[in-house]
Amino acid sequence: MAQAGKSGTTTSSRDALFAGYTPYYTCAVWGGYDDNAMQKGSDTNYPKRIWKAVMKRIHENLAYKDFTKPSGIVAVAVCKESGKLPIEGVCDHDPRGNCVITEYFAQGTEPTEYCDHHTVANICTASNMLAGSYCPAETVTTGVYVIGGSETTEDAPYLLTDAFLSQTCTVHNEFNSTYTGTNSFPGSTGVNPIGADPAGDASTPDASTTTTDPAATTDQSVDGQ
Repeated sequence: MAQAGKSGTTTSSRDALFAGYTPYYTCAVWGGYDDNAMQKGSDTNYPKRIWKAVMKRIHENLAYKDFTKPSGIVAVAVCKESGKLPIEGVCDHDPRGNCVITEYFAQGTEPTEYCDHHTVANICTASNMLAGSYCPAETVTTGVYVIGGSETTEDAPYLLTDAFLSQTCTVHNEFNSTYTGTNSFPGSTGVNPIGADPAGDASTPDASTTTTDPAATTDQSVDGQ
């Protein structure tokens, strides 16, 4: 049976609830104390179990039904991190897994801007910093990272902070690099990485621009000098 629902809790788990519905019935389960006292223990999922038990009984012998989509509703692929249009090859390559999901919108309200929560960056493994123009190709790795997130959330291990983005590799420079720009170093499809591309010509990059539209040609490099 098609079903949908949302759970919720309040501060210190004083309230725990689950509200859900099917094409036949809607049911909401609340759990807590009349005096708003804190509930002991860490189990706040019991409203879901109660909901499931009740709905299972009242749907016995009912024919399967799906939800009927109203007119004027459109399905759009979005990045679940930003809620915006996904960048192909980036949002679907988040190190935690594919972040592209389908959401439904009233026609005319669907997002038109591209994800600004994911980016691609070239990192020099010798310094663990953004690659500079003098970093040899063999020391540079390209990956998908998160920007604009918080260091206190699950984004932290994959987050490029403003402080990180403001500096480039301090190990390789014009005085100690033997790199001549002849090694092959393919770029990422659809978006230019932050950090110098060792296959490039060490042209002056611009750290202030960030590509959000895969069709754009803005250079996302950071000056390596």
